[in-house]
Amino acid sequence: MLLSLAIAAICLGLVCVPLVWAAEQVSRVNAELSPTYSHDLTRVEEHWVNLPRITNLKQGDEPHIQEMLASHPLLVAVLDRNFPERLWVRKDHRLVPGTQEADHSRYLQWITQAVGGGNFRWMPPLPLNTDPTHGPALVLLGERWIVIKRWVVGSPEVERMFRLILGPNPGFRAGIRLTVTPPHSTEKPEPWGAEPNLQADPARLAAPWFAYNGTSPTLEGWDIVAIPFQKDSKALYRQVLRQVWGGAAVAATVGICLGLGLWLRRRVRRRALLDADRLASLTHSLKTPLAILKFRCDSIRLGRLDRDQTDAELIKVGEEVDHLTQVIQNGLEAIHGNSEAGPQGEVSQAWLASLADDLTPAFQAENRQLRLELASNSGRAALPSLRSALLTLLENALYHGGGQVTFQTLRQRRRLQIRVQNEGPGLHAHQLEALGKPFMRIRNQGGEGFEHEGQGLGLSLLIQVAQKEGWGLTFASAPDAGFLATIEIRAI
Repeated sequence: MLLSLAIAAICLGLVCVPLVWAAEQVSRVNAELSPTYSHDLTRVEEHWVNLPRITNLKQGDEPHIQEMLASHPLLVAVLDRNFPERLWVRKDHRLVPGTQEADHSRYLQWITQAVGGGNFRWMPPLPLNTDPTHGPALVLLGERWIVIKRWVVGSPEVERMFRLILGPNPGFRAGIRLTVTPPHSTEKPEPWGAEPNLQADPARLAAPWFAYNGTSPTLEGWDIVAIPFQKDSKALYRQVLRQVWGGAAVAATVGICLGLGLWLRRRVRRRALLDADRLASLTHSLKTPLAILKFRCDSIRLGRLDRDQTDAELIKVGEEVDHLTQVIQNGLEAIHGNSEAGPQGEVSQAWLASLADDLTPAFQAENRQLRLELASNSGRAALPSLRSALLTLLENALYHGGGQVTFQTLRQRRRLQIRVQNEGPGLHAHQLEALGKPFMRIRNQGGEGFEHEGQGLGLSLLIQVAQKEGWGLTFASAPDAGFLATIEIRAI
């Protein structure tokens, strides 16, 4: 579990590396652009708060007045303090006396509030601006002249101001937007905000990759934002993208190597566990044949048998040794991965009876009864493998079951069923489902420890052998209903 959590954390980190790298590269590029952008935007703000020099305003179209208006495109109105009732309003490239229009009244109201405040520059609050989304306004108070400027977003006057300040070779485009506007605004791009215009609309200023966002008290409630031209932005984007892809490639390489290493480690571990399982299963499957062999050797050694019986037992001992040799050879081949199905032979009633006869001493030692119900039908299978499998099932019935053990054969169509059934306590559904898994053992009811000694490896090897040989293998059990194991082989 800890290894899985560590792998998940590493994978998450590898996924986040390109994203973090991209954010850092964008921040680095913006930091490199900020000094130039900040310097030029400061010039824009200085022009915004600059009070123009006005003299000899009589007709409003004097050459020096036209020159002054050309150098201050955002100027919209002028008031001579010596004649406070006379407001000059801009019309194109000249000043004309104001009328009683809405702008005239609003400008006079702003001037009255600015003079009352006593400041040399005053910005009308947003509620006093008829349509604040059009841009801010500014009232500049001089000794004789009072000037009103308006930054109307998207107007030709703002475009002329940028051209005037940034020169013939500007390094960026700029614009303003309300500070309260969300970074990802849903506004649509405006035609006047497209290139080659220097003025950008709020939609194009909304959280681009590369931008400089400045907040100044001279534009209270507004942010002034500078963004690169598209060709420069694309070049910066490609530069960052190359670096991000480089970081992503490194992260992907590390992730692939890590995943491959973990996969190889898991495969080696599974192979080692499988080999250990097979070796333990092999040793487990030798327990009963060795016990039988020991019983026969003891019978011969103690002189319990006459000469003819001794010779018969010695022949059986030799056959049992040959059988054990074959079992060990098959197990070693399985461990080395070159296991093949053994030689096919006839599984007759006599062969099965002989196998059961070999287990008679073990059942007698445990005071248990082995009942044979062998049909006359025969089958075909690999005899060494089938012998080991049936010995495992009979051994489990002897040592893990209870009551009488029934060894039965039955033909079902083209298959010969070989059944081993005991009258033990049986298994619950979850125990039956886990049966055959390596190291699966049955615990004592209401206590600690296991019901029998061993490591739960006999059935594990039996399932592997059945799969290799192509047998059918099923288990059936229920609490207090005993245990039934069935092997199906091809009938002849």
